Amino acid sequence: MNTLKDILEGYKLVITPLGEDGPGFVARYEELAHTVRGVGLTQAEALADLEDLALDGLADMPLDEFPKPLGEMPWADCSGRLTLRLPKMLHGKVARQAEQQGVSINQWVCHILESASAAVAAGCEFGPVGKVREPEAPAPEPVLA
Repeated sequence: MNTLKDILEGYKLVITPLGEDGPGFVARYEELAHTVRGVGLTQAEALADLEDLALDGLADMPLDEFPKPLGEMPWADCSGRLTLRLPKMLHGKVARQAEQQGVSINQWVCHILESASAAVAAGCEFGPVGKVREPEAPAPEPVLA
């Protein structure tokens, strides 16, 4: 029978610098996206923090609800190049955002896709492709007597 520790050991570990948030590192399991993150001044401290938080914070979750490990990805079939057609309005919006972030459009789109991919892997739903959601009508204001 698998334990929580066995499941976590099968996950891909990602450790990155904190960057603008200060010195140190953040550690996470790719399969869990940003659900559980460990932080430390060193990579070892970030990893230890992640393991402690994951074992404590996820202990009550049924083991069969954890995502399966990603395993090896079939990178050999991918060139790293993608031609993408965008509506002009979206292209302009992305270009403006990239400029505000001080990065190229390519870097910004890669960041957006990585964030969205991690969210989907964590179970977030974006709705059906190609359909725009209608805004909900505002709730009526309460009447004071």
